[in-house]
Amino acid sequence: MPLTEEDYESLRAEANADPERYRQWDPQGKFRKEYADLHAKDEEAQKQEQEQDQEQTSRDENEIEQLPTASSSSSVATSAQYEGLRTRPTATLRRSGTLYSHDTDLYRAETSRINGPLETHPAAIERIYTHRSQHFGTVGSRASTKRKEFSLPKFGGGKPYPPALPAKEEYVVEFDGHDDPSHSQNWPLKKKLAISLIAIWCSLAATFGSSIFSAAAVGVDSEFHISQEVGTLGTSLFVLGYAFGPILWAPMSELYGRRLPIVIASFGFGIFAIGVATAANVQTVMICRFFNGLFGSCPLAVVAAIFADMYNNETRGLAISCFSATVFMGPLLAPFVGGFITDSYLGWRWTMYISSFMGFSSFLLSLFFLDETYPPLILVAKASELRRVTKNWGIHAKQEEIEVDFKELVVKNVGRPLRILFTEPIVLLITIYMSFIYGLLYTFLTAYAIVFQEIYGFNAGVGGLTYCGCSSKPFFLFHVVSRTAGLEVPLKQYSLLLSVIQFFLTYPKEALLTSKPLLVGLVIGEIIAFILVVLTNPAYVKKLKANNNIPVPEWRLPLVMVAAPIFAAGLFWFGWTGYTGKIPWIVPTLSGLFTGFGIFVIFLQLLNYIIDAYLMFAASAIAGNTFLRSLFGAVFPLFASYMYKGIGINYGQTLVGAVAVVLIPLPFIFYFYGKKIRARSTFAPAPDIEQDKRKDEESNGSSQTNKTAEET
Repeated sequence: MPLTEEDYESLRAEANADPERYRQWDPQGKFRKEYADLHAKDEEAQKQEQEQDQEQTSRDENEIEQLPTASSSSSVATSAQYEGLRTRPTATLRRSGTLYSHDTDLYRAETSRINGPLETHPAAIERIYTHRSQHFGTVGSRASTKRKEFSLPKFGGGKPYPPALPAKEEYVVEFDGHDDPSHSQNWPLKKKLAISLIAIWCSLAATFGSSIFSAAAVGVDSEFHISQEVGTLGTSLFVLGYAFGPILWAPMSELYGRRLPIVIASFGFGIFAIGVATAANVQTVMICRFFNGLFGSCPLAVVAAIFADMYNNETRGLAISCFSATVFMGPLLAPFVGGFITDSYLGWRWTMYISSFMGFSSFLLSLFFLDETYPPLILVAKASELRRVTKNWGIHAKQEEIEVDFKELVVKNVGRPLRILFTEPIVLLITIYMSFIYGLLYTFLTAYAIVFQEIYGFNAGVGGLTYCGCSSKPFFLFHVVSRTAGLEVPLKQYSLLLSVIQFFLTYPKEALLTSKPLLVGLVIGEIIAFILVVLTNPAYVKKLKANNNIPVPEWRLPLVMVAAPIFAAGLFWFGWTGYTGKIPWIVPTLSGLFTGFGIFVIFLQLLNYIIDAYLMFAASAIAGNTFLRSLFGAVFPLFASYMYKGIGINYGQTLVGAVAVVLIPLPFIFYFYGKKIRARSTFAPAPDIEQDKRKDEESNGSSQTNKTAEET
C-alpha cells in the first residue's frame, strides 16, 4: 500500500530533524525524491497560491498603512513592524479578509546552531537531534500541507502585530552540553532508581487491577444474580479499556510530558475502582471496570517512555526488561490476593478497595515525588525560568511551538496504526502471535481456577497461589496449612497476615519444606527469561557497535526460536497433567516454568523486533499491536470457560497448544526471510539492507578496479 501525503510529510519532518541519521537510512534520497514528485504534480495550484499571496501582501500594505497611531513615533514602529511581517522568513502570517494561516514551513528545523561551541560532544548532538525528532513526531508540532485558517484577534491598544524574532533559532533553549545535570539521563542514580520504582509501582497497580476481579467474579455473580459469563465481562471490559487508552495517553505524554498523564490516570484509576467497590448494580460494575482499564492503561503506554528518557542505550534494555516483567507480574499476583480476600469476611468488594488503594498511592507518589523526565518539557521549564529572570520574552523551548491538530492526532493514532497493522505482513503476523500469548495470559485465570479449585479442591485463595505463587513465591504455605499440616485457618476470624504468621510460628518446618518446591512456575519462568535476556544483551550491543549502530531486526529472533517450542510444550504439559486429580498438584504447577519463560521471551523480543524493523514508524506499529493484543485479552476469557468445561482441560489445552505449535515456525521464517520481506515493505526503511547494498557496490567496484589494473 503506497505512502500517503501525511506519511511523506512525517518522513520529511523526521529527515529535517535528524539529517545525518536519515542520510544513513536513505542514502539514495528515495523518500525525498518521492516527496518532491508528490508536490511537483501540484505546480499549477502552487502558482495560483503564489498569485493569491501577492494579492494578500498588497492588501496587508494598504491595511497596515491605515492603522491608527497613538503618536508620531508609532508611525516608525508601524513601518518597522510591517517590514518585519513582510520579511518574516518562516512564519509569515497571510491575511485573507479576517483570517490568517501559517506558512507550511513554520517549524522547519535549523541545524546550523548545532555546530556551536556548546554542542561539540557527540552525545549532545545526538540528544539535540533526538529532541528535534521527537518534536517533529509530536502531533501538531508542524504545519500540515493544507493551510489551516483561523480567526486572529486584534493585537489590542490600537497596535499592529509586532515583527518576527530576527533569528528565531537563537531564542530556542537547548541543554548545556552532553553532561547538563538537568537532562534526565544525567540525574544521579539514586534519583533515577527512585523514579523507576514509582513508575514500576504505577504499572504494577494497573496490571494488578486487571486480574484481581477474576477472584471477585464469583461474589459478583451471586450478589447480582448473573451468569458466570456476564461476570467474566468485568475482566474483559477492563482489558478492552487497555485497547483504547493508549490513543489518549500516548499523544498526551508527547504534548504535556510523562508526569501529568500518570498523575491524572492514577487518580482516575482509583476513583473508578471505588466505583466498582460501591456499585449498587451490575451495570455500574461493568461501566466502571471499563474506565478503570482505560485509566489503568496509561502506565503501560508511558512508563516505558520514562525509562527511555532516563537511561541511555547501554542500560535502557535492562530497564525496559524490568518494566516488562512487572507488566506480567501484576496479573499473576492478583488472583491469590483476591481469592483470599473474597473467601474472608471482607468479601469481593474489598478486592476493588485494595485496587483503589494501590491507585491512590500511585497518585500520591507521582504527584509529590515523580519528576518530569521528558527532555522537551524539561527545556520548557528552563525557558520559563530564563524568561522570568532575563525578562526576554522571546526565549522559548521547541515544545512550546506545538499546536494540537485533531485531524493529525486521529490519523497518527488511529488511521496509520491500523493501516500498518493490516498491510504489513511482519506487523500483522507478529501481532497475531503476541495477541495469542496475551489472550492466554488471561485465559489462565479460568484454566487455573478449574484445575486447582474444581479438580484439586483448593479454595479461591489457594487456587490463586498456584497461578502466581506456584510460580515462584512461597505463598503456597496456605495450601500447606489446609493439606499437609491438617489445619484449616479460620480466615473469617483472622486477617491474612495474622494467618501467615500463626502458621509459620506453629509449623515452621512444614512451611519451609513444603513451600520449597513451589519456588517454580510462571514467575520463576519469567525470572529465568529475564536473566537470559540480560545476559545476552551485551552480545547484542557488541554486534550493534560493529555494525555502525545500525540495527538488524533479525538479531532479536534467536531467543524467540528457542522459547516458542518451550512455550507450546508448557501448554501441553499443563493440560495433560492438570485434568485429573490423580496426578500430584505440583506437576501441573511446574508447567509454569515453560509457559512463563515462553511468555516473557516471546513477548519482549518480538516487541523489540517490530521497533528495530520500523524505526520512525515503530510508534504506529506498536499502537496497532497494542490495540489488537488488548482485544484478544478481552475476548479470550469470555469463551475460556465454555471451552474447558465443554471439552475438558486436557483437550482445551491441546487446542491452544496446537495453535502455539502452528506459530512456532514464525520466528524461523522471519529470521531467514525477514530481510527480503522488509525490502518490499512500504514503511520499513531497512537501513541494514541499504548498508549491505553499499558494501556490495564497493566490493564490486574494487574488484572491477583490480581486474582493470591486471588487464592493464
